[in-house]
Amino acid sequence: MFQPASLKGASPTPIDERIRKKYLILYYTLIVLSFLPLAFFQYIYIRLFWTQERFVLFFLLFPFNVFFSMYLLQFCALFISALVLILV
Repeated sequence: MFQPASLKGASPTPIDERIRKKYLILYYTLIVLSFLPLAFFQYIYIRLFWTQERFVLFFLLFPFNVFFSMYLLQFCALFISALVLILV
């Protein structure tokens, strides 16, 4: 009886762990570099709105900050990964 490869429980192509471990440094570097623009954005956000006059505005804009931060992180990860692919 026919059984799809996804239901057999094993990978259709064997994955060598040495190949995975070889690229861990590259993966870690990409993750750190994609967090740098987000950290810069958060630093600017806190410096701009964490004052006595704009304290309420900080909390009012916080949900937008979280929403924008998620998309900024994804965009930076895609951009830096594409940049690394172009350079390599």
